[in-house]
Amino acid sequence: MSRILIAAALVFAIAVPAQGQVFSMWADESQTTSEFWTSTAYQAFTVYVFLNPGTDGAFGAEYKMTGPEGHFSTGSSPAPFISAALIGSPYGAPGISAGFTSCQDDTVWLFAVSCMASSLDPGMYTIEANDNSSFCGIATCAEPDRPLADAQAYNKFCYNTTDDSTEDSTWGAIKKQF
Repeated sequence: MSRILIAAALVFAIAVPAQGQVFSMWADESQTTSEFWTSTAYQAFTVYVFLNPGTDGAFGAEYKMTGPEGHFSTGSSPAPFISAALIGSPYGAPGISAGFTSCQDDTVWLFAVSCMASSLDPGMYTIEANDNSSFCGIATCAEPDRPLADAQAYNKFCYNTTDDSTEDSTWGAIKKQF
């Protein structure tokens, strides 16, 4: 009987992989839309960059947010737990490398990035690897070394357009990638 329980425990442990780390971009803190529509150039809008840190939590993050040509950031606001020791910027090259003042083990927003566009041409914002490190991911909370873990982008942020792949995506589909 104990052999059956041990075998079942091993099968269960293998069948349930660790949750992956996911960056996402949203127009609001409630994560209700990843689109911004306007009929006026130079209208300010905010892109919130969120992180789902996965099962090991996160103690830092590194990535680069890019936007379409003619788009630019007018500034950003970090989440309260972002350390003052930052390298780079959350928008554009080379990207951001940010430590956290405490372990984050739930989905949180990292930066609220204020943006503008010089035209009404449709385009998409993306999360990519930091130029300096070629890394897009997190430092986990696992002691003692806080190992790095790659992160995926859940969606794109759309300016005057939609991203049909985001609408068709589900967390179940994203988890299958891991």
